[in-house]
Amino acid sequence: MTNRPVLKTQLDAVIHFITKMDVDMVSTLLNDKYTFQDFSKSLFIRKLGDLFWEFSQMGDFQLLKERGECYGCSCGVKGYTFIGNKSRSYIDIVFIESEDNEILDIYECGEFFNKASKIRKKNRLYLDKYVDFEFEDEDDDYYEDGDDQFLDGDDDMPF
Repeated sequence: MTNRPVLKTQLDAVIHFITKMDVDMVSTLLNDKYTFQDFSKSLFIRKLGDLFWEFSQMGDFQLLKERGECYGCSCGVKGYTFIGNKSRSYIDIVFIESEDNEILDIYECGEFFNKASKIRKKNRLYLDKYVDFEFEDEDDDYYEDGDDQFLDGDDDMPF
């Protein structure tokens, strides 16, 4: 007989599949209409997959979890520290839920506190390692700086 976790809410399930580093299951559980860490769901899932790959490259095959909360800009918001089972690398993530337990947002926290932590943490990892720029109009040859407009220079480049 196997011990299966009791997953009563969407949050329970998302946390479970984060600990299993199963990005596909996390993706199926999240609603497409929300942004997560100010990214579209698809970009957030890609970044989460990159994070899981980074953990796996350090020998981790699952993440341990330790409950905590933000004591910074989202003071009091609950979340978890997810820690690699081999590397002890970690990320602190908070979860925002609606009153009916739907996940509205997920984001990493820079000021996170684990009250009764007995888990040793080493190297902090990040969901947002790189800045992804998304341009609305790729054909626009001008950018603005206050009242002035400038050519972006792309048309003058020899390559």
